[in-house]
Amino acid sequence: MHARLLLYKRIANAQTTEELYDLQLETLDRFGLLPESAKSVFAISDIKLTATGLGIEKIKLGNKGGFVRFSEHTTLDPIQLVDLIESSDGEIIMQGAYTLTVKTPLPQPQDKITYAKTLMNLLREDI
Repeated sequence: MHARLLLYKRIANAQTTEELYDLQLETLDRFGLLPESAKSVFAISDIKLTATGLGIEKIKLGNKGGFVRFSEHTTLDPIQLVDLIESSDGEIIMQGAYTLTVKTPLPQPQDKITYAKTLMNLLREDI
């Protein structure tokens, strides 16, 4: 149990995606193939690191959609956000100056992770 807690702490404290990747390799080497729950912990940490780098303060996705809230100091080009909204066929809308509302239902945990990863990749394409 102690080793697991230490591992979770190290994952949470990773400062770069490279550091997180190295930690994942170390975990694979030490424990073998990871269960889905462990893979999810790494995926969520990767999403958090990417989001922070893009100036995203919060991502909340659920059964009925969710939202992405940007900081006032986001590095994203507003034109890029407009393009994303226009290409989403009404699934993503701007709500206020700093929040994207997502209308896509995401009932399963893996759906949320996949959607967030895809969204992060789309947002960082032009950076």
